[in-house]
Amino acid sequence: NGSSYFVKAIVMPILDFKNEIVEYISIREDITELKMLQLDELSSSIDKALDINWRNSIESIPIASVIIDKDSKIKFSNTLFNEIIPFNNESNLSDFFIEKDGYIYEDIIFDWKDILLNTISKEKVLINKNHQEIEFNIVINKIKNQNLYIVCFNNIENIL
Repeated sequence: NGSSYFVKAIVMPILDFKNEIVEYISIREDITELKMLQLDELSSSIDKALDINWRNSIESIPIASVIIDKDSKIKFSNTLFNEIIPFNNESNLSDFFIEKDGYIYEDIIFDWKDILLNTISKEKVLINKNHQEIEFNIVINKIKNQNLYIVCFNNIENIL
């Protein structure tokens, strides 16, 4: 079918009476399935190591913080963030933003991440916690060479 594959090959020369190679005989076995399983295991191990690294890194940030993917799906969060927003692994961060003038929220036309990445001013979001609107300053940074973003929330009321 034209696709690449892995083989295990054994090649042996056939010699004539002068010990010169006349031809070769080879036996080969398709080991593509085995190699793909090994690559899957390696990929899984790398993902687990990265997960541990991201979890440790995000936990060390002293304000509520979360790592999201390009679709705003929450990948990792620190304890401070978890205290603000109870979420499940399928949650999108922007689902917790309250749509109100003067605040960042999910928009059909504009991606809120792009708006924040391209601004130098402090932006704010409203988040509903226990039927109460809480205002946060929000900062976002794209993680270099990844399709991930780190988002930090600072509740000014808690500082004053």
